[in-house]
Amino acid sequence: QPPGAARRVAQGAHPCRAFPLGRTVRAHAVRGHGLRARDRRLAHRRHPGGGGRSRTTFRAGFRRSTCRTPRQSRHQPGAAHRLRQQSARARQDAHLGAHLVPIPHPAERLMHIAFVNMPIEFYSPISGGAISTVMMYTARELLANGHKVSVLTPMNGDETHHEGEIIPIETKSRNDLSFLQRRISGLRARLGRWDWPYFEYYLRSFTRTLQKLSPAPDAVVLFNDLVSPKYVKRILPKSRVIVWLHNEWRTKQDIAETARNTDAFVTCSDYVRRWTAQHHGLPLDRFAVAHNGVDAAAFHPRENFLSPSKPVRVLFVGRIDPNKGPDLVADAVATLRAEGLPVSLTVAGGLWFYGHGNEMADPFFRELKTKMDAAGADYLGHVARPAIPELIRQHDVVCVLSRSQDPYPLVTLEGMASGCAVIASNRGGLPEACHEAGVLVDPDDFPAVVGALRALVTDPELLRRTKQKAVAWAGGEPWSACAAVIENAASRRTTT
Repeated sequence: QPPGAARRVAQGAHPCRAFPLGRTVRAHAVRGHGLRARDRRLAHRRHPGGGGRSRTTFRAGFRRSTCRTPRQSRHQPGAAHRLRQQSARARQDAHLGAHLVPIPHPAERLMHIAFVNMPIEFYSPISGGAISTVMMYTARELLANGHKVSVLTPMNGDETHHEGEIIPIETKSRNDLSFLQRRISGLRARLGRWDWPYFEYYLRSFTRTLQKLSPAPDAVVLFNDLVSPKYVKRILPKSRVIVWLHNEWRTKQDIAETARNTDAFVTCSDYVRRWTAQHHGLPLDRFAVAHNGVDAAAFHPRENFLSPSKPVRVLFVGRIDPNKGPDLVADAVATLRAEGLPVSLTVAGGLWFYGHGNEMADPFFRELKTKMDAAGADYLGHVARPAIPELIRQHDVVCVLSRSQDPYPLVTLEGMASGCAVIASNRGGLPEACHEAGVLVDPDDFPAVVGALRALVTDPELLRRTKQKAVAWAGGEPWSACAAVIENAASRRTTT
């Protein structure tokens, strides 16, 4: 882009619609619209009569571009989506001043981004957790923008997501090691101040794998890992190291050393950002927030979602854990059913530590089972990720009554996008996820929980309005916005 054209992009008058293609940027420019005469002469200095066939190289800090008119441009899948993104980003740069030229957006450079999955996570729609789901959707958006994505992940034999180049890495559990190996590993953990048991096997595996990648990654993204940045920086000094935090993450490491070797910290919510900065003594401006998004193609309302339904169908979907509050939902539904109100409950979720199909081995689940029976609940057990959208769509209310400071659970926006009213805790990142479209309650105030659910069950108009607000809010949270934060963090040059 010539300087004058770039300034007009910032002002939003006529964005120069540039998107990456191989090693060049193909720019679509309409001659005579939105460009000053001086800029048009610059763009077509080789062929004054020019039209769209002129070719020129802008040498003042810009890469080589091929200019075509829209009539002669080639169709590129996803181009319109990228154009809207670039126009919005350019307008955001306008606060620099009308006479300042914004830096070309980093998406103009194609990158190789490597995701390193956690040692306890699997990149799978069957057995993967929330972080793997976030990774999958982000990889999808980055791939659509033309970047190369490698996913280094532990494997367990389950089907994996298809987004990115999947590269297995090794992890070890207690059962994989002899008594002597466990004792040696324990000593290493104390010396290395690992945050995970048997971490050295995972660390050695993924660092060796990173060294073999070709081309070398421009950025390495670590998830909930404050140990590995210094080791990644040691083997890939020219790569950006990004730590993406999805929880309140404590560490035994020297946080100052971690911060020196980390180019960007990203958090899933402003709550996690503020907690991490305060707990670890880091400045807030070291962090960027990438809110979890929602896949509107998968999560959308059923055709008659605003029509009154009897009974009102309530859903809990998530891990069976006291912190997630499934017992609160069961107790609230049982209370309303005892009052004679038309309400039903579905519970979907499994356990982490005992495995699917062995839930009765868990003391909390045995207690929950009694409460679900009292509420007449339908317990589905673990539901694979591909079946979640249709499950949510068939309900009216989704409850996310976390007792803990839940950072930014995926089910919140997914429930809203599917046409459900959401009752959520007023803790952690849930107020951010719900905004003003959800019903926030204190999970320790059981009468307030029951009252919020009772209001939705007994007032069809309130339920209808809440559903409408939910769908409208969730529609503005695409995964492309989340991926743009990672894209930007991966492309910035390391400052010294």
